[in-house]
Amino acid sequence: MDTIIYTTPGCPRCRLTLRQFDKHGRPYRQVTATPKDIEQLRAEGFTSFPVVKTPSESWDGFRPEKIGAVPRPRDVSPDVELGRRPRR
Repeated sequence: MDTIIYTTPGCPRCRLTLRQFDKHGRPYRQVTATPKDIEQLRAEGFTSFPVVKTPSESWDGFRPEKIGAVPRPRDVSPDVELGRRPRR
């Protein structure tokens, strides 16, 4: 899992982004941004949350058109990655 989503508490765009990643079956690691993370992300040019970092690109804010384009790993079943029982 190479996608990291930096979120902040109470962020509606963060919740929407996480839901869209789940809906599209894209794996991610959620990180609640610390003050140090926020400082670093701002230094990198990000101005809002969530901040999404994938192996090929990064963006901030709710960007549903980009979420659907994030490649799904071929070797991981979406059911296993999302913690569901595999379908039989």
